[in-house]
Amino acid sequence: MKPQIDRQAQLGFTLVEILIVILLFGIFMGAVYSLYVAHMRTAFRQEEVVDVQQNLRIAMDAVTRDLQTAGFLIPLQATTLNPAMSNLSTVNLNTASAKKIYTRLAADISTIGVQKLSLSVASSAEANSFANISAVRIIRPLTRNEPYSIVPQNNLFSVESIDSSPAINVKTPDKAASIEIYYKAGDVICGLDSTTSINYPETVGYAVTRNNPACGAGCLQRTINGRTELIAQSISNLRFAYLLDDGTATGKEVNDLAGLTSDDLAGLRAVRVTIIGQTMRASTPGEGPAVREVTSIVRLRNRR
Repeated sequence: MKPQIDRQAQLGFTLVEILIVILLFGIFMGAVYSLYVAHMRTAFRQEEVVDVQQNLRIAMDAVTRDLQTAGFLIPLQATTLNPAMSNLSTVNLNTASAKKIYTRLAADISTIGVQKLSLSVASSAEANSFANISAVRIIRPLTRNEPYSIVPQNNLFSVESIDSSPAINVKTPDKAASIEIYYKAGDVICGLDSTTSINYPETVGYAVTRNNPACGAGCLQRTINGRTELIAQSISNLRFAYLLDDGTATGKEVNDLAGLTSDDLAGLRAVRVTIIGQTMRASTPGEGPAVREVTSIVRLRNRR
C-alpha cells in the first residue's frame, strides 16, 4: 500500500503572499531608516550646536581677559579704549602687555657699561612665567613710562634665559650700555610676544572676519599691533555697548557713539559684550542654522 502524502504540509508561499511580506518589510525598514536619519540629523545638529557654544565661551573669555587688562600701565595721555565711532562690532584697547604677563623688578639695576642684564624677581614661579617670552619692556608704575625710551625703535630687552637666582636674563638694547639708565625695585617687567613690538602701549583689537572658508559663519579675529590671529570659529556677529559713569548705556545701535567726547570715552566704566554664533549648515532642508548668543558685562579695572 502506498504511503499517504500530506499535501497540506508541502504547500509553499504564494507569489501574492511573498509580495505582501516584501511590502510590509519595506514599510518597516523605511520607518526604521527614517528614524535613523532623523536621529543622526539631530545628533549632528547637537554636535554643531555644542561646537558653537564652545566657540562662544572661548571668544567671550578672550574678549573679557583683554578688556579687564585694558588701560593697565599705559601712558597717562593714552585712552583705555578706542571704540570705532561708526562700527559697534569692533573695538581697540590699549595695554602694556597683550600677553598679560607681568612681574616686578626685585632689585635696583643700571644699564651703564653692560650689554646683558640679570633682572632679579621675587620668585622662581614669576621668572618661569617668562620662559616662552621673547622680549620684555620695563615700565615705571608711578610715571607710566619707560626709563629707557631714548631710541623708541629699539627699547626692548631680548630674553635670553631664565635662571634659578631667580632672574630673567636679557640682552640690553644696542645703545643702552652707553647711557646711564637706572631701574628701581618695583619697576614692572612686561612680557611681549615679539622682539619687534615697539608700540607702547600695545594695541589689541577685536572684529569678526568672514574671509576664511574654515570660519563658517565667521571667525572672531584678534589683532595685536597689526598681527592677526583667529580666536574662535562659527562667530557671526560681535556687538559692544558702553556703560558710562552716569549709568547710561551707549552703543546699542550704529552711530550711537557719535557725539561722545574724549572725556566721555575716558569715563567708560564697563562694556556690554554680545557675541552671536551659528552652525555652518541647517539641520533640515528649509530650516536656518541654529543660532546661539552670549552676553556679558565686563567692568574696566584700569580706568583713569
